[in-house]
Parts: sequence; C-alpha cells; structure tokens
Amino acid sequence: MLRTKTSAVLSLVLVFVSGALVGALAHRAYTVSAASANPTNQRKLGPADWRKHVLGEMQTKLKLDGQQAKRLNDIFDEVDAEVRELRTKQNAQNQAIQTATAEKIAEMLRPDQRDLYTQFRAEREKERERRRLQGPPGGPGGPPPPNSR
Repeated sequence: MLRTKTSAVLSLVLVFVSGALVGALAHRAYTVSAASANPTNQRKLGPADWRKHVLGEMQTKLKLDGQQAKRLNDIFDEVDAEVRELRTKQNAQNQAIQTATAEKIAEMLRPDQRDLYTQFRAEREKERERRRLQGPPGGPGGPPPPNSR
C-alpha cells in the first residue's frame, strides 16, 4: 500500500511539474512571437536613414543605373517639397479652425468661466509644446524639418 501511495504522489508531482514546464515554454513562445510581431519594437529609422534605405533597396532590386538612381532621388525631393507644402497649408487651416472653435467656446461661457478657459488653453498649449519637443513615442521617425538637406 505504501508503494502504491508513493507511486501515486510521484505521478501527481510529475504531472504538475510537466504542466508547469509546458506552460512556461508556451508562455515564452507566445511572448517572443508577440514581441517580434510588434512594430514598435523594431528600430525606427529617421527620415534620412529611411530614404537612404529605400533608395538602396530600389536600386538593388530594380537594378537601377546611376542616372535612374539620381532621377529617383530627384523624384523623392519633389515629393518631399509637395508634402511639406501641403502640411504647411493644413497646419494653417487647422490653426484657423482651432481659433474659431476657441472663440465659439469663449462666447458661450460666463465671464468668470472665460478666465478659467484661457488658463485651461494655456496649460494645454504648454503640454502640447512639451510633447512636440519630446518627440513621438518610440523616438524619431516624423517628417524632416524644412531645409534639412
């Protein structure tokens, strides 16, 4: 009877230990594959490095000659200028909308609330500027500053 009891206890311990090992291995496999599939864990390229990478990859895969590579670079320059111009226009339009919105909100508030609203907006703007200077989460990767080349 003692031998059967010992055998049963050992079997139970073996089952629990093997279950723990399988669970640990499964958890490890899941977290590794989830982390490698997460693009935020990948090294982010800055705009200049990204452009160099794409140009090099296109030159290699498309077998571009020197003249084609130069033209591709010129095309990227043209597109960068167009996008920069578009962003400038959009920023101006966004600012106009934000100003109009702030005026509408201020009009509906009582005089004592307007002072609080002005203070609220100043705090929000200060926080927005702090985040802008800090950069996007995960590091660089936003658009290049004007005339960065």
